[in-house]
Amino acid sequence: MKINWKEAAGSGLIMTASCSWGGAASIGKGLFQAGVSTFQLMQLRSVVSTAVLFVLLIFFGRKHLRIQYSDVPAFLLLSIPGLALVNASYYHAIRLMPVAIAVFIQFTAPVVIFLYGWGTGKEEATSAKFGALLLCLAGTYFMVQIQRNSMQAIPWFGLTCAIISMLSYAFYVIVSHGLGKKHSPWTIVAYGYGFASLFWLAVQNPLNTVNHISSNHLWQRSLLFALCSTLIPFILFLTGLRRVTPTGAAVASTSETVAASLFAFLFLGETLTPWQILGGGLIVTAVVLLVYQDRNVPAAHEPADLTL
Repeated sequence: MKINWKEAAGSGLIMTASCSWGGAASIGKGLFQAGVSTFQLMQLRSVVSTAVLFVLLIFFGRKHLRIQYSDVPAFLLLSIPGLALVNASYYHAIRLMPVAIAVFIQFTAPVVIFLYGWGTGKEEATSAKFGALLLCLAGTYFMVQIQRNSMQAIPWFGLTCAIISMLSYAFYVIVSHGLGKKHSPWTIVAYGYGFASLFWLAVQNPLNTVNHISSNHLWQRSLLFALCSTLIPFILFLTGLRRVTPTGAAVASTSETVAASLFAFLFLGETLTPWQILGGGLIVTAVVLLVYQDRNVPAAHEPADLTL
């Protein structure tokens, strides 16, 4: 068995990003409990992240802001049915149901991504991938089964939002992987969230968002949420995505379920049982299985220029 070091590095970056997303989920649920709506939170996240990143790139990395007009349709697809939809459906799902269940439903996405890659001939079906997918599904099963007694209390709309989040996340990973062949992670995040910001500014009145955040003294938590849920993890995720296949990236990102469950247990008072720990262990094992392979798996494409 050989270690594919490029894939190991990519998986490590994605798992680090997933830990940040897992922590952000608990911060987001805390903001929901303080009365912030889903649209307000998504608008705040997108606009703050876009403003900070564009200022940073204008002064230190203008080369990452250069795109062609022909790139705009792909970035619009990434932003609206990708980022905007996955963010809104995901955070509305965790608003309506326990964080762990919403996250685990979303991260059945590796199966969808694998089937797409296999069906289009873009990914090879290997024993490592099949094993990793089975482990991910087993982890999902154990987490949901542990919450069996509370499943009747989960609203159907929340469950629908989680499923939409899963499908839109799969779409986002596939589109991002394609854009990553040409653009750096800085470019993808800047324009992805730039177009998403325009969408949220049209959907949600920004004055209402600012007034609610200010009147409830939530700026500190809101800015922390924007930083932990967008700028840091997306740069790490997209950098890692360039080193692995879409299926490998999706499997590695399921480690968010482990982080989300731990944060929800520590800060939101949700339960964490031995079965959930077992499910998290299966997720980690799935990632390790893809890193240790009996053949060299070529990287998706060369790593991007991350220098500003």
